[in-house]
Formats: sequence, structure tokens, C-alpha cells
Amino acid sequence: MPKRKLPEGTVVFRLENVYEKAGFPSYFNSREPLNLYGQLKNGIKPSEWRNCTLYWLSRLCKDANEAQKEIKSLTKNHKQRRFGQPPPMDLTDKLKVHKAWFFEGYLPGALISLPHLEAEIIGLWYHPEKKALEIKIANAVEVKRDESRRV
Repeated sequence: MPKRKLPEGTVVFRLENVYEKAGFPSYFNSREPLNLYGQLKNGIKPSEWRNCTLYWLSRLCKDANEAQKEIKSLTKNHKQRRFGQPPPMDLTDKLKVHKAWFFEGYLPGALISLPHLEAEIIGLWYHPEKKALEIKIANAVEVKRDESRRV
């Protein structure tokens, strides 16, 4: 049976359970990981964060170079005018993907057949203070593994 393909307009995020690190909130239990998959599934976590790199811009935006230029221009203008840190920048209109699949780890070649969360991407913001992209999501639904469609 041929492999199923990732639907067009979809981006994949690999989630890892996070253990206590410097800078995490004090309520964080060092013996139990922070279950990002569970938080997304239950609607507790409304967005996913990634470093603002050309790699992530190219996966998320129609024209990654243009988005990167706008980000650099905003940052440069604020520094030149001594305004301090620029405010968050809305890049939602630059999105080329509108669905996200979230996996707790995955095996190469088996990605499509693993259980995952599927969510709508409703926004993309750049946060200069963190040099990070916030991918805002909604309507996360768990998609179970379908044994009849193994890859």
C-alpha cells in the first residue's frame, strides 16, 4: 500500500515532554514532565512556540525571506529610534499553512500513521523579546492510528 501524504497546507511539530529547567515556573514538578501533547489536547495550551529561524519561517510562511526582512526592519527601526524592544509583530497574513499536526516523537517513515493532534493554525506572531514565533492554534482534535492504513 502506498504511503499517505501529509495534506497540503499542513506543518508538523514534534513535541517533547519537558523536564524542569532554569526559568520554568515554580509550580513545575521536577519528577514529572510537562506534557505538551496533553495540554494541547485539552485546550490548556493555545499556541506552540518555535525559535524565529529561517527554517521555521520557510515552513510556516509563503515567503520566508520577506518575513525575515520585515522582522529585521522592525527591530532595526526600533533600535535606531531608541524605542527599546519592538512590540510583537503579527505575521498571520504571511501564513502558507493552516493546519498543524502535533506528535509526541515519531519514527521516520511512519509519521502519517501515528496518533497525533490536528489543529487549525489561526495566527502567527513574532515576539522580539524572545526572538521566537508563536503559532496560535484552535480546535485541536486527536487522530488515532488507523491500522488499516499503515505506512
